[in-house]
Amino acid sequence: MVMNTWVGLLNGYQNADIRAQVTGYLTTQDYKEGSLLKKGDVLFTIDKRPFEAALAQAQADYAKAVSAAQLAQITLD
Repeated sequence: MVMNTWVGLLNGYQNADIRAQVTGYLTTQDYKEGSLLKKGDVLFTIDKRPFEAALAQAQADYAKAVSAAQLAQITLD
């Protein structure tokens, strides 16, 4: 019996590039390799803590601006 070993790369019929829309650390991969995917399927879950911190900072900045406006109105009156 004659055997040969070849090194190669299999490429699927339809491949898609996956590009992140936001940056962050991946916490889970929510699909199985080789499975069929539809538009809108969740592929990965990223760490939400940086986004929650940014939201809290924006809410704090907003509250500070509202307080400053109220103080300015009281001072004007």
